[in-house]
Amino acid sequence: MKKAIIISILALTVNYSFGQKHYNQSALDKFIGTWEYSSQGKDFKVILGKGNLSMGGVSIDIIQGRHFYSLDNKIIESTLDSTKPSIYNGAIANKEKSLLKIKFIFNDPIKKREVIGYLELQQGKMNEALWTLRNRESVTINAKKTREDFSFSVPTNIILHKIDN
Repeated sequence: MKKAIIISILALTVNYSFGQKHYNQSALDKFIGTWEYSSQGKDFKVILGKGNLSMGGVSIDIIQGRHFYSLDNKIIESTLDSTKPSIYNGAIANKEKSLLKIKFIFNDPIKKREVIGYLELQQGKMNEALWTLRNRESVTINAKKTREDFSFSVPTNIILHKIDN
């Protein structure tokens, strides 16, 4: 009886370990690399790579990364040495519409909030992409109105240029 229980536990463990389903998202590969913007003293860099999101026996490839921003050679913000990515859960924004746009969560450390970000490759120019950030929608009920700052600590609505893979 004891042997049967041990064998059953081993069988379940092996089945769980090897039973995880992985979804490879090769459409994300074109976004991996270093992207830069430089204009009028603003230098912005995004380094993207593939990560993995696992839940309930299923794993899927995602985009995650870090960023750097300086203004007139003064570092405003950098997560390049951080253990946590500032860009995460990146996936194709709308597979039915286009495979050229990803949607992700951007953690803005200076503003201490998460916003929605998009990186959209420019048609016919796979080394150029439009970087945009949007505030998350929210509902406030029975709260005093306060003036909130909805700006971002990094540039938005800019064209990034891919410098490497």
